[in-house]
Amino acid sequence: MTLEKLEFATEPFRDGHVFGDTGAFERIFGEALFAVDPKAANLAEITDLGLVPPDADGKVRFSANFEVVRPADPAKRNRRAWLDLPNRGGARVLRNTNREVPSGVALGQDATLDGWILQQGYALIACGWQHDVAQRPGLFGASLPEALEDGERITGLVISHLQAFRPAAVLPLGHMGHKSYEVVPGAPATLYRIDHMGAPKVKIPPEQWHFANAAGEAVERGADHVALAGGFPPGPQYELAYRGVGAVPTALGLVGVRDFLSFLRFAGSTDNNPCAGDFAQVYAFGGSQPAGVLRLMAELDLFRDDAGRSVLEGYIAHGGSTWKSDANWRFGQPSAVGLTTPAFVPPFDTRAVPGRYLPKAIYTQGGPDYWDGAAALCHVDVEGKRDLPEVEQVRHFYLAGMPHVRGAIGDLLGPGFLVNKENDLDFGPFLRAAVVNLDRWVREGEPFPASRVPRLSDGTLVPRDRVLEKVAAATGASMPPDLSTIAPLDFGPRMGQLIVDREPVVGTPYPSLVSDVDADGNDIAGVLHPEMSVPLGTYLPWNLRGDTSGAAGRSAFLMASILPFAVTEPKPGDRRRPVEARYASRAAYLDAVRKAAAALVRDRLLLPDDEDLVVDAAAERWDAFCAAAPEPAAIA
Repeated sequence: MTLEKLEFATEPFRDGHVFGDTGAFERIFGEALFAVDPKAANLAEITDLGLVPPDADGKVRFSANFEVVRPADPAKRNRRAWLDLPNRGGARVLRNTNREVPSGVALGQDATLDGWILQQGYALIACGWQHDVAQRPGLFGASLPEALEDGERITGLVISHLQAFRPAAVLPLGHMGHKSYEVVPGAPATLYRIDHMGAPKVKIPPEQWHFANAAGEAVERGADHVALAGGFPPGPQYELAYRGVGAVPTALGLVGVRDFLSFLRFAGSTDNNPCAGDFAQVYAFGGSQPAGVLRLMAELDLFRDDAGRSVLEGYIAHGGSTWKSDANWRFGQPSAVGLTTPAFVPPFDTRAVPGRYLPKAIYTQGGPDYWDGAAALCHVDVEGKRDLPEVEQVRHFYLAGMPHVRGAIGDLLGPGFLVNKENDLDFGPFLRAAVVNLDRWVREGEPFPASRVPRLSDGTLVPRDRVLEKVAAATGASMPPDLSTIAPLDFGPRMGQLIVDREPVVGTPYPSLVSDVDADGNDIAGVLHPEMSVPLGTYLPWNLRGDTSGAAGRSAFLMASILPFAVTEPKPGDRRRPVEARYASRAAYLDAVRKAAAALVRDRLLLPDDEDLVVDAAAERWDAFCAAAPEPAAIA
């Protein structure tokens, strides 16, 4: 077993807070130390692992911090756990499955809240895997060894994607504050400005920028920031290509996740396993970034251990679009989401690789994942001409019109950053149903509900431009002029070795296919939220940037919006019927919402306990949208 040593402590979780009938929980936390054989056949695809100098016993060692949260009372443990695969170091399964909707992203709202999944008796497991996570309390990361070629440190091209949301004198080289690769002093480097999505790269003269420390002082050795004359305004994106040094086998952290799960499941108490015998089944959740990482783990056959035992039985990958992470590329930056990074190199589909173990896999995507991330390519061919065959152990769901992130993100962006009201349709109820359905599928053999996505075969999957025309005609609102596209990327002659040798040559974009819409501009395919089946507005998978964004009128990447219906009289150009022409009263509206919710309960896409919650949320929206207007008169 490759987990060589476990150092841990135990404390009450959240000061002994009680979660329903399951009671209080305990937190086991510490560091796991691993030793792997770099010549092992099942690790042959881990890029640069063979270049790490082994220790005297031939092993390569690394470590990761971890956390296990489980019911304090052994009698309340259901013998099942969820791997909460960290998103940029942060655990996310509670945020996405709580019954309470988190109030924001920037204010620390990854709090436990009601802890719905804990109330079911599950344990939660988090294990660091990213080598570049910032060292801050509460984050999970891995410490990976450096690879060497002929005893020398490896250098190579590093492309950093930078953007300021507020005026900034300097920007960090690492995405969202992640640790960056060292700059090779004196090596050529180029900084580009990209004014908006789809705009050409403009080279910034070298005398106008320099490598810097956090204070903006010009340095090369030890630089972790870049400074621009006059500072970085919000709005444009920047791309920095430089020579970096310090390559690590970036996917080795994922091997650690696999081996940590194997240890918890199969090691005994005499092996210092605090969870010996606890877990009969393990599932995984990955939201956004780690949703793509779960796909990568499947490709690398990292869901079974050295003994061939499965370390988990199923997973839910939410909001990953076609993004698959560059965590197995040399000089990979697993946090970066630039559309021209190696994370967007195909294959995009989610079928099993022959000879490799694929657990039961549930893929859910929101509206922006189709519009900005080309999520349709996960279930159609890259030419956009045919639906891919269904796979028995895989399900795909389009959560129609719903946002990429649960809860508001406006607190992160600031007032005036977005033009349209933020789309806050709550996809949490559908993820809770997925948790229950996946467990039943694994333990009881009850098949997961059939996939629900827009398809070419039934005419519901159509070109994005056609939908924009329909939405514009229905609403009279401004449309985004610069939506993102995914295209073939050529990084040079060593792409097959997962090495970037040049800035990408971008090919002809893949088809941008999305759900068709109805007369209101709302999606017609996928899983329809009751508030979309019985709408008070048009729920759009895109938004526009406002005056404070520095790029007014341009599209806001991965942001969704809502255009409320007029209550009585639509504005000129708005062809959508007003609320008073649709619903006889508030009670009639809520009755229709309940019927839509009940239909989803029958289809097992909504839990019975969540039906009232969904109706209550619809009532709040009615009051927010219609409170200033008189109650519509009864319609005969």
